[in-house]
Amino acid sequence: MPDERRARRIDARTLRALAHPLRMELLDLLTVDGPATATGLGKRVGESSGTTSWHLRQLADAGLVEEDTSRGSKRERWWKAAQESTRMRAADFVDDPEMSGPLMAFLHQHVDIRYREQTQFVSELPRWAGEWQDSATLSSTRMPLTPGESARHPETP
Repeated sequence: MPDERRARRIDARTLRALAHPLRMELLDLLTVDGPATATGLGKRVGESSGTTSWHLRQLADAGLVEEDTSRGSKRERWWKAAQESTRMRAADFVDDPEMSGPLMAFLHQHVDIRYREQTQFVSELPRWAGEWQDSATLSSTRMPLTPGESARHPETP
């Protein structure tokens, strides 16, 4: 079983928490950019600190984020991702009618976030230093795998 701090497998509780687009975006920001306050995150996503604070508490209740007690004060609460990444197996939810809505919301939001990241990459690439441009790649590599081979792939939970 993988280290929970490194990679967390999404269960029904965490999937329900991540079915909201703002929560996914907040978790993504904390995972990629590190600890932040609700106010700082709110400015980045165009929401009030009250709204981001409420959604951060929902993520905390699901075990996806936690307070960063090494920072801040009683008035300033810092949050951090509770894991480096999340992994989800659609097979865990696809046959559960109660999870159909959260599953589809999560999958669509995941694709949307990755699309925005790739679009940002393409837009910013011309401004990168030459050595970074030389090392940057996009790939359309296909991996024809059997289900068993896919289950053994390192990206699989």
